[in-house]
Amino acid sequence: MPSDAAFDTIVEKYKDRIMNLAFRMLGSRSEAEDAAQETFIRAFRAYSRFRGESSTYTWLYRIATNLCLDTIRARNRAPQSESLDALGDPARGADDSGGSPEESLNRRELARAIRIALGELSPAHRAAVVLHDVEGLRYHEVARVLGCSVGTVKSRLFYGRRRLREILAEFLPGGGDLGGGWNMPRPD
Repeated sequence: MPSDAAFDTIVEKYKDRIMNLAFRMLGSRSEAEDAAQETFIRAFRAYSRFRGESSTYTWLYRIATNLCLDTIRARNRAPQSESLDALGDPARGADDSGGSPEESLNRRELARAIRIALGELSPAHRAAVVLHDVEGLRYHEVARVLGCSVGTVKSRLFYGRRRLREILAEFLPGGGDLGGGWNMPRPD
């Protein structure tokens, strides 16, 4: 077991990233908080078995992703209690300051549309898109987190992104264009 101080350093360094990953995977602040907390509990218990074959954040992402996928599977067996569009982003406060009120409203609407669209993806596609496109993991890191091949990651990204464009076309004028000329990225 690591010392409390050593593990506290790990938690402090990665807590926001794990919370954001869980929120984007689950769409529920309370479920994300539970998943993030459980991630660090499991990591603490398993730390002595961590061999360092991957980076610490990749190892934590794998634990968090598996917990989120388990939560999604359990949720699909039970009625959903929270709506994705009723929640805010944990990385931001309720006040989305900066720019004009119209720009702020547009950013909130875009964030809401993306949260809803992510919630419509299959768990496998959502995990790949969130890990690669949102969290910035490389293909091989996503493959390690998800326990699949790089080819499978690229396929999940391709189909996940395509589905996101279809869903966002319903919400956004311009057919899924996310503004500023940026559209959902294509596989590298």
